[in-house]
Amino acid sequence: MRTKLGTFRYGIDVLSADGERAERVEPWVDTGALFSQFPASMLEKLGYKPVASGQFRLADGSIVESPIGPVSVRIRDTTLPVPCVFAEEGSDPLLGATALEFFILSADPVNKTLVPTIALRLSMAPVNDLEEGETLALDYDKLSSVATVGGVLPCAVQNVDTNEVILVAYVNELALKAAVETRSAVFWSTSRNELWEKGKMSGETFDLLEVRVNCEQNSLLYRVRPRHGGICHTKNAAGEPRDCFYRRLDFETWQLENVNP
Repeated sequence: MRTKLGTFRYGIDVLSADGERAERVEPWVDTGALFSQFPASMLEKLGYKPVASGQFRLADGSIVESPIGPVSVRIRDTTLPVPCVFAEEGSDPLLGATALEFFILSADPVNKTLVPTIALRLSMAPVNDLEEGETLALDYDKLSSVATVGGVLPCAVQNVDTNEVILVAYVNELALKAAVETRSAVFWSTSRNELWEKGKMSGETFDLLEVRVNCEQNSLLYRVRPRHGGICHTKNAAGEPRDCFYRRLDFETWQLENVNP
């Protein structure tokens, strides 16, 4: 269940349900996984029982039903409950993206450590208005925030079959190397400051067929083919992922028109 992309082991403590003892483990830090996971036998010995179950898409595209529940995890001096999968025997322990968000940490795959980050608390506009509304509210400060990350280039993404531009993201040297090695659409998340394979959690991943470089060598173009579905985290009324540029600007009214509602 572990992706080999941008992962490393990091020591944490899994506390018992009564808080009286702890087991030291070194899970893979895997930001491509939403939930953390530990072997069910270990969690049961620590006094935990699953409280629900959910469906999970594995790296090979198959879907499995797995038990889940909150587990107390200590990273450095902070202890928090995080949602975990009670995994099958032999499964690698994982520290997923949700746990990192809870602890307000991001993965540093170069130095193989976890570093404090700044959590996103509020957006400038309600998500529904920002992503589905008709009002133009462009984020002209985006590049200012990207500049604080440093070492990244803008990267347009084009569907090789339709020639449509479906995403604009950012790439650094590490992300470009990972993309070429895996032949997948891999970027650098400027908000989480970590490697990001597009669609890894949802299953909507993309084959990387070609990388083009602009005249001044300060931007890239990924030419990709979808393995499954669209590239955007938003969905249309049919529940299908869209491409990111699903609204167009009306030149007369300056309102946005949704072309894939």
